[in-house]
Amino acid sequence: MPIANVRYLFIYLILIFFCISCAHAPDPYQEIPLPQIIEAFHKKSELVQGFSTNLFVEISDSKNSIKGKGVLVLHKPDSLRLEILSFFGNPLEVLASRDHKFQYYSSEYNEFYYGNASRSNLLHFFPIPFEIPELLELITGGITHTSTTSVLQKHTLSKEIFEIVIEKDQHLFERIKIDSTKNTVNSISFYHEGNEVFELIFDNFQKVLPQVFLAKNVTFHDKKQNTTMKIQFEKFDQLNQAFSKETFELPIPENGKSSFFP
Repeated sequence: MPIANVRYLFIYLILIFFCISCAHAPDPYQEIPLPQIIEAFHKKSELVQGFSTNLFVEISDSKNSIKGKGVLVLHKPDSLRLEILSFFGNPLEVLASRDHKFQYYSSEYNEFYYGNASRSNLLHFFPIPFEIPELLELITGGITHTSTTSVLQKHTLSKEIFEIVIEKDQHLFERIKIDSTKNTVNSISFYHEGNEVFELIFDNFQKVLPQVFLAKNVTFHDKKQNTTMKIQFEKFDQLNQAFSKETFELPIPENGKSSFFP
């Protein structure tokens, strides 16, 4: 074979190899209807019913920043206990929730609050605009449910990342970025009247079950109030183990101020 032809053949083989190596696996969600994708993430989230973890938390706004260590225990559908600890490891502030009720205690001021675990009530204590069941769904890798009237769109952003846009009504919509290689939700942005008002970011994923990854870092960013809460989970202990109901209840303090939130 002439040398020139050998060179052409050699170049042709290199090009074929290059094209094959550059090709990527097809999007596993390419042919799946969007409601089924959302339901698939919900079912995957349901594989994680609860866990406990030590954590590091930082809450900041345009003027101040508060940092500290804490403990989180959660169990679905709506049980949660969050403790913010002092330098010596004692609880400074404790939020407990179960059966749509919440309790909050500040040992620094000896103040006790309790009432309905509504979104508006919980916002008095932490910059998280979610009810407890929604929060647990998101932390465990799910996507909050949409109504049958929601308008859904899907956009491919890269070979690994695609985006689901959920238009809940003419004023509210969400943008959800999903990593198709790990089947994880990377971020959720909430919009009102076309303006981004809140953002959730998930990263540093750890595999806790076959095909289930949980984010060890979760950031809550309130764009309207310019407040940010960053949580770093240490590790996921007591995965799917049962917790006593007392874990999610607080004793009423003696000689303290008590306030009810309807």
